[in-house]
Amino acid sequence: MAISRINSRMVGDGSVDNTEHGYLDGATSNVQTQLSGAGYDDASIRADILKLALHQAVDGNRVAYNLENSFIDGFEDDTGITTQTNVERVTSGEYFASMTQSVGAFASDSNTVVLLHMDDAACTDSSSNSHTTTLTGNATRSSTQSKFGSYSLYMTAGNLKLPVHADFGFGTGDYTIEGWVYYTTSQNNNPFYDNGTWGTNNYDLVVRANTNNWQIGIYNGSSDRYLTDSTTLALNTWHHIAVTRSSGTTFLHRNGTYVGGTAQSGWVGNENLAAPSSQPRIGSNTWASLNGYIDEFRISDVARYSASTNFTPNQTGTSSATGTLISDPQTASSSRTSVSGVIIYEDSVGTATLGTDFKIYFTANNGSNWTEASSYGTATTYSGTKKLVTLGSTTVTAGTQVAIKAEWANQAASVGTAKAVEAVNQTKHSTTQSKVPSSSSSIYFDGTGDELRATNSSSDFAFGTGDFTVEAWIRWDAQASNKTLIGNRQGAVNDAWMFYISTSNNLAFSSGTAILLSSSSTIAATTWTHCAVVRDSGTLRIYKDGTQVGTASNSNNFSSTNRIFCGAGDTQGNSDFAGYMDEIRISNNCRYPSGTSFTPSTTAFSGDSNTKLLIQSNTTNNSTTFTDTSPIFGKETHLNGWAVNY
Repeated sequence: MAISRINSRMVGDGSVDNTEHGYLDGATSNVQTQLSGAGYDDASIRADILKLALHQAVDGNRVAYNLENSFIDGFEDDTGITTQTNVERVTSGEYFASMTQSVGAFASDSNTVVLLHMDDAACTDSSSNSHTTTLTGNATRSSTQSKFGSYSLYMTAGNLKLPVHADFGFGTGDYTIEGWVYYTTSQNNNPFYDNGTWGTNNYDLVVRANTNNWQIGIYNGSSDRYLTDSTTLALNTWHHIAVTRSSGTTFLHRNGTYVGGTAQSGWVGNENLAAPSSQPRIGSNTWASLNGYIDEFRISDVARYSASTNFTPNQTGTSSATGTLISDPQTASSSRTSVSGVIIYEDSVGTATLGTDFKIYFTANNGSNWTEASSYGTATTYSGTKKLVTLGSTTVTAGTQVAIKAEWANQAASVGTAKAVEAVNQTKHSTTQSKVPSSSSSIYFDGTGDELRATNSSSDFAFGTGDFTVEAWIRWDAQASNKTLIGNRQGAVNDAWMFYISTSNNLAFSSGTAILLSSSSTIAATTWTHCAVVRDSGTLRIYKDGTQVGTASNSNNFSSTNRIFCGAGDTQGNSDFAGYMDEIRISNNCRYPSGTSFTPSTTAFSGDSNTKLLIQSNTTNNSTTFTDTSPIFGKETHLNGWAVNY
């Protein structure tokens, strides 16, 4: 968008409206305004930019620094920008950032097995594997319908075949099969994807429409079993469908909404899916073909989505730790050696330190020399979270081509989602006892129904057959048998687990009614003890104060997504714990392998990519507020607008 020339008096008295970019000239009385036209709503950002222009760029900097010319940009469009590196403008919020989210075609990553955009005539694989694709029957690329790009795959009696390859055998591991489908006629047993394997030992997997619902089915040569979404898929509209297996549990999403799925005919979902012996097919199997269109088909060897959690299909992010944005240069009437300005920015995630995580530079010689702003003023908050900051008068190399530059650093996306945690009965923080840190607090359970628990179930607590670590510092009031520590066991089933103190005052780990492992050392009363149980490549290990005190082989499939509880809540004979706990942590990896002794940490844990629940106590006495601190909180800084005085 062109830069407009605006007299500062006209801006000051509010005569100029809908100005997106302004060139403020204190020496002229002419007003020329270029508007982008009607039909858009820029009220919120326009209000911020007007505040910036009125209170800072014009009256503040012009008077304070005797800089009579100014220009502003509120980022309503991409004009006014000369260079953008690793940053994107978010249209909906009218800001620039190096960490952004948008909806579009997927990009391949290390977990992508196959990725079909359907944009070229052969519908080739865009993953790094470059699997060969073969169109059969009347399957063809079509421009009649598309979800992303200009084309999709269309068929009524054909398919797209993939090669026989080990990449399409998931074993008992995680996977995601997903894509967009547009049905044109009623469907019955019409496949979306079929891995083409038939036999007693190699399971056939099919994702299909069945009487206009959709489902995943497994057939082992003698029987079939299904997981079904009971909602009818409407015809002549695009639907995103996704099948995910995470830690042995398979579930469905439709259009990003978690639907779980209804189990039929003995559905299990943790079958060993061997590599296919015949070609996998998209759009058909041996008896039926899909009638309609498929777009943006992807198979991954990782669980892309979580149970009980919704998502936006095909949401992709621009993620860069650093980024640069440079404005168009403005021509000054004479050589300039002093420049100042104003920015509006927002801490979307985390808190940016100006001058470290986010810097502003000026030039007067068209970027041959850049000088960082001499100072960053105290922020004034607008529109709830946007911050206006005045930039000090900055001496620059002389010139007539004035521009401003922003540099992002240390930007990072957040990892993980905090679970809601709730206290039951009198569970509370107490400063009577503490372990980490020693001068703080811990979590107190009085032994009469006090319980701390995750509010919701989560697939993060289903370890499948993989590794895990469950640990905490505990200090119980008195020795007593069968006391609940941490678990998700709700019934005499073997898919959930329980970590507790047994009849003999030893640490024990159970599933259903079976004791899988018991330690060889008792837990003393009124003494802080670090307790941990891990599974290490098929071996359970219990540690007391960093020393292994029990070991046993184990291959249980812990597929239950039951919510976690601490202190109480077990239904298989354990009673309520009386005493204190601190640093309760659950991880989906083995933190303490090989039986090697370690020194338990006496400093607070920090979340990482393997931490699935972390409940800490470092607060006021009797507080009943509990927070999961397992996510890694990133840093995302938005630049909403800037102005330059020169």
